[in-house]
Amino acid sequence: MSKRQHHATNRTLHLVDLENLLGDRRKEEVALDGLRRYLALARWEEGDQVLVAAHPEIIRQVGFASPAPCSLHATAGDDAADLMLLAHAPAELVIRRYSRLVVGSGDGIFVDRAVAARAGGVGVAVVARADGCSTRFRRRAFPVLDFSIDDLLAVDPVLELAA
Repeated sequence: MSKRQHHATNRTLHLVDLENLLGDRRKEEVALDGLRRYLALARWEEGDQVLVAAHPEIIRQVGFASPAPCSLHATAGDDAADLMLLAHAPAELVIRRYSRLVVGSGDGIFVDRAVAARAGGVGVAVVARADGCSTRFRRRAFPVLDFSIDDLLAVDPVLELAA
């Protein structure tokens, strides 16, 4: 398929490994804040398709309060979320239906899909933790937006003293 042969509308496909984005914070009740932060960084718009995969406990936190329409997939095991997201987004589908792909994970397993989408004329960006992004994304010159929720979890020392 040539570089500009896709039929995409101005829709974005978001592949979000929320557990990966949360990193060490994944055991805290922060999944909803994390998803909100991802959507803001990724410039989510009405009409975009959002696929989220993560451990069932993380999915439970966002299941009934998601800030955007999402397809949620509870997974467990090594690379289970990555493999679930990739299975739902073959390169041919991404090229045919979307003008933009945002990968919400720094895992290198997504690099080949990102390369194939870009070769098919789809814009690609990556949202990842600074300490959790494969160098393969940067070496291939994909734009990487740094994800963090630490500022959302910071405790105001004045409020803490008043409590």
